[in-house]
Amino acid sequence: MIVSLKKLGVKDLNFNFKQVTRRGNSVLHVAARSGKVQIMNKVLDSQPSLLYMENCRGNTALHIAASLGHFDMTKHLISCAKDQEAAVKNLLLRKINLEKNTALHEAIYKK
Repeated sequence: MIVSLKKLGVKDLNFNFKQVTRRGNSVLHVAARSGKVQIMNKVLDSQPSLLYMENCRGNTALHIAASLGHFDMTKHLISCAKDQEAAVKNLLLRKINLEKNTALHEAIYKK
């Protein structure tokens, strides 16, 4: 699915939500890095499964947002997980990356 994000203040770009970068980052990972909650919402509306996708370092979008101190984005990603069943929610909140860190660890050790 390709969606234009022009209405969100992004220059005339289209995103293929299944496309990933060389490091395995999805468009949700990129949105998490940017801290732009509007873009993240648009991505999750179109492709909610990206919430659980890991990049090559085992990081989810939640790991990235937490590690960069994007509080509003982190809070929103957690609330998206809370809308899921308990077992599914725990997959995201307790997911460890290749460094054996959860998103909470990343928030504490943020760079």
